[in-house]
Amino acid sequence: MDLITNPTTEQIDLITNPITEHWLPILCATVLILLIPAAYQRLRYWRERDKHPNFREYLRSARLQRQLDSGKAPRGRAQSLVTPRGRRLRELWLELCLRLRVMRAAGLGLAGHKGVCVPVGRLYAKHIRKDGTEEDHGLVATKVVTNAGVNAIVDAFQNTFEVETFRYHGIGTGNTAENVADTALVTEVESRATGTLAEGASANIFRTVGTVTTVSARAVVEHGIFSATSGGTLLDRSVFSVINTGASDSIEFTYELTLPAGS
Repeated sequence: MDLITNPTTEQIDLITNPITEHWLPILCATVLILLIPAAYQRLRYWRERDKHPNFREYLRSARLQRQLDSGKAPRGRAQSLVTPRGRRLRELWLELCLRLRVMRAAGLGLAGHKGVCVPVGRLYAKHIRKDGTEEDHGLVATKVVTNAGVNAIVDAFQNTFEVETFRYHGIGTGNTAENVADTALVTEVESRATGTLAEGASANIFRTVGTVTTVSARAVVEHGIFSATSGGTLLDRSVFSVINTGASDSIEFTYELTLPAGS
């Protein structure tokens, strides 16, 4: 009882000396325990650095893969977005927003602006899983054609740009809203796919179809049409609801650019 209520100096030293004498090894051991997981992640990133644009994207990919494996994240899109009803409602909403933007761009109600030609982009996506099963998401985005893209089309009329090079499909994980001033994706991942060159349902629609394969788990939310396999001019950038892909999954993108006739 005296040890608890009234310990002697010798008793206090007996208890505290082992701690004070070995504080440095204890501190070092604690630091090592904290640093080992981070060092392991850095080592894995170094081994897979060719698959990821930066360390942050590697961590995001690794976390998503764990969630996919445990069933905590859907492989593809949230179920509410892939049901026929959900898909149809989303497409109606996107088309409505598109028409409102076109009317605004054409200066609806302003004298001298009737019949203005407004280029319109539409992006469709189909998720193809590693096991071959498919999930068609239909129309996922309706914007936005960029300043750089339309400038390049004007350059093509002057024979200083080859417009048929707009066939390369890139994907990314950055969800910053689209802007006409965009010249690249926010966080581009994976190699770009070389798309087809074709006419759409009518003669004024350009269509290109490309399939991008993900080598790691990705939360894909952005897509771009470029004029080259790397760098190049960005014709159109789209942001959409996340499509979670696992390693060796693919997304087939169909991009259509409509050029309506006008005054």
